Amino acid sequence: MRVLVADDDKQYLTMIGRYMDRWEFDIETVDNGGQALKILQGPTPPDIAILDWNMPVMTGPEVCRLVRNHGAGGHYTYLILITGNTSTDYIIQGLDSGADDYIAKPFDPGELFARLNAGRRTVMLHRTLQDRISELQRAMKHIKTLQGLLPICCHCKNVRDDSGYWNRIEEYITQHSDADFTHSICPDCLKTHYPEVYERRKKRNADTQDV
Repeated sequence: MRVLVADDDKQYLTMIGRYMDRWEFDIETVDNGGQALKILQGPTPPDIAILDWNMPVMTGPEVCRLVRNHGAGGHYTYLILITGNTSTDYIIQGLDSGADDYIAKPFDPGELFARLNAGRRTVMLHRTLQDRISELQRAMKHIKTLQGLLPICCHCKNVRDDSGYWNRIEEYITQHSDADFTHSICPDCLKTHYPEVYERRKKRNADTQDV
């Protein structure tokens, strides 16, 4: 799981980096809020971000607010603010900016590890929900396709798909549902195309009824 750590205090960056290596997190570090925002709004944002409150260019809460307003195409990053101020007003302000959690300096390594695990659980739950939503959307797309108007040829009975190609009706339904086909001949077609077989079957059925 990828973790971004943004802090202008090199001592803290080095210390957190050692912890992350020990806990086998994939870590990336920056020393200002502008760089943190660029990574968080990039094409491959991290899963968790630890943001110092007071940083050059942009504060931690400002980064949180912009990340939440921007969104990331369905990707959710768990944001943790870290600061030496533990007043209630600060905590409220930080959480209102879009942060998921808050850690006060100096922090205990065990507390940091526990909060990272909480973030990991949240991220994994969000991924699972996104997968389920995608599955439901695909299922609904199939249902809507079968319930909508189907352009069908009045002569050969082929069906036109969304790309403009004509398919045999059984192929189209198989592609857009869980249904499958087994072929047979109805009595009318049997009488029209195979009259001898039709007459023999009709006679056999009559003889069976007489018995």
